[in-house]
Amino acid sequence: MFTQNVYAGYPNMTTVIDVTLTQGPSLTGSLDLDSNPTNADIWLDNLYYGTTPQTIGGLSAGTHTLVLRKQVTMITRTVPITAARPAPVPHG
Repeated sequence: MFTQNVYAGYPNMTTVIDVTLTQGPSLTGSLDLDSNPTNADIWLDNLYYGTTPQTIGGLSAGTHTLVLRKQVTMITRTVPITAARPAPVPHG
């Protein structure tokens, strides 16, 4: 929370307005990734994020496309990200 006095002035008149800013709910979520074997390449929405295991944070809420690649094996999943909660990766 942040509070500050703001002075709004007109000629020969000053008004003090108290403003309080608070942080709203998080609009992003995260994705916890692991694989067996480890060190699978992580692609999320066509962007490379490194290798497993890894937690990717700051993801916008909504549906994302996840691709895990290890040598010739590739797994593609649609992953729902919910704000402020780590998302599990669907199996199957």
